[in-house]
Amino acid sequence: MREAVRRLVDHGSPYLDRIDEFKQHLRFDLDVVRALGDQHISFGDLVAHLLPVSSVEHIDSHLGALLDCRLRQSLADICGFVEPPDSTWLGSDDSEEVPDSTDRKNLVPNPDELLAGLSKIFTARHIAAHEADFSSVSRVDLVQFFQTARNFIDALEEIIDQTLRPNAPRSSFGLSLQVANEAGEIYSSMEETAQQVLRLLQSDAAKELPPAVKEFQAAQDAFHAYLEAETAFEEARVRPFSGNALRFIDAQVHFSLCGARNARLKEVVNDIEELISIRGGP
Repeated sequence: MREAVRRLVDHGSPYLDRIDEFKQHLRFDLDVVRALGDQHISFGDLVAHLLPVSSVEHIDSHLGALLDCRLRQSLADICGFVEPPDSTWLGSDDSEEVPDSTDRKNLVPNPDELLAGLSKIFTARHIAAHEADFSSVSRVDLVQFFQTARNFIDALEEIIDQTLRPNAPRSSFGLSLQVANEAGEIYSSMEETAQQVLRLLQSDAAKELPPAVKEFQAAQDAFHAYLEAETAFEEARVRPFSGNALRFIDAQVHFSLCGARNARLKEVVNDIEELISIRGGP
């Protein structure tokens, strides 16, 4: 449960926006502030650690606040994961579709029974922890407790996964295609920003600025060469690899280098626009 809270809060909006419901539990001191500042813990770690999770009512309240849906309803609605078709990531247009919830197996056929089982676990835990009385729990009860807990954990993990990453792949092939597509989008965004810089440098509005088109194109050529060389280095470093691993490696290099390059180019765009404005350009 704490892991579920951490993931939701660290994901950001809209879940982070809803933690006002927890303000009575949130406490800060110098050590906590320092740990957050040093990124030794995340804000989600802090919130998850401070929330009480010793009853079904606590879990229901916390998930209700974050997901805007009561726990019983979430358990009743959650269905087993179905891997999206390869066409989703390959960009092909066919009739293959991800089955909707009516075609999937419900993970919790009887939410009321599962919640009642969780309540029994919390009751037994309270008696064992605070009264040191273990006589009321039989071996049969323990087996049922573990099964109930496993069923709840499986359902809760699916609720969080399907909330934060709806229809995201989980197979190595699907994941590698997804990250490859995301890396391609980052690369395209970087190239668009580079073209924006070039158009600004070549515009009439920049004619009063020192010419720098040739130098910018040289910088871009050098970056592309660096990107290619760095990718080749990473590929060589981890050989042998599968096609899936190759896509992950290439994507990670693009995430790191192209993301930083795009941020740098956006700064250049702002700088040029500011110079044009200062020098009276349109």
